[in-house]
Amino acid sequence: MRGLACVVVLTLATACDAPQGDETGPSAAAPSNESERLPGDAGERPYAGEWAAVTNDCADSRKVWTIETNRVGIRKQRFCVFSQVRQTESDGGEVWRADARCLAGGQESEDVLFFRVKPSRLEMRVRISDGDPEELVRCPMRT
Repeated sequence: MRGLACVVVLTLATACDAPQGDETGPSAAAPSNESERLPGDAGERPYAGEWAAVTNDCADSRKVWTIETNRVGIRKQRFCVFSQVRQTESDGGEVWRADARCLAGGQESEDVLFFRVKPSRLEMRVRISDGDPEELVRCPMRT
């Protein structure tokens, strides 16, 4: 009987809200920031997503950079898998360095990719090894 009483008390305690002012109770849920989320949030790295030189290029899959946490497909011409990714902070946003093994035109290469994501997370500059940097904009999410 004593065990049943404990179960009933525990059930009632969890079903009722905590008293006002008790910030640890079930009613003290964290405020929702769903509407304030920036692209690249939700556990993904800010560079992840679909990117293009200009927004109008987003409709053409041959001009889109598809970047995931650990790999990238660049304009359906170059594909890279990251072996190591490191982040540094700078005044101009977040900078990520990815050591990668790439395949382009049937040739394999070892490259270093730098992603400089601007604070808005809607623009970034990418440099592959010692090549010229490319400015990219985030493509709108497809549903």
